[in-house]
Amino acid sequence: MELPNGHLEIRPAMDRMRESVFGVLGDLSGLSFLDLFSGSGIIALEAASRGANPIACVERDRAKFPILLQNVAIAADQRIECKAQPVELFLLRNKAAFDVAFLDPPFPYAYRLDLLKAL
Repeated sequence: MELPNGHLEIRPAMDRMRESVFGVLGDLSGLSFLDLFSGSGIIALEAASRGANPIACVERDRAKFPILLQNVAIAADQRIECKAQPVELFLLRNKAAFDVAFLDPPFPYAYRLDLLKAL
């Protein structure tokens, strides 16, 4: 798993939290998965390891996006599609429904409730 050096704010999901979330979700075989504010992509990769298909990652920060792409490339998983755009724009333009959506916005993100309504 690649993480950037320096000042980039990437918050890899903590192991314990990730285990808890995916413990509740269980087997994701055949379920579509949306990872908003993907960061390093660890959540999407975990979803892939549990059978999710297809998987969409959306990361608005163009400085973080290359790290996401690099980690997905390392996993060589064709089920994962990555988009570099604001999550709000993705939700507006994307008409596909997802079975599972995971959101981990940065702490200062002011539009959490609006984002939930858009889902």
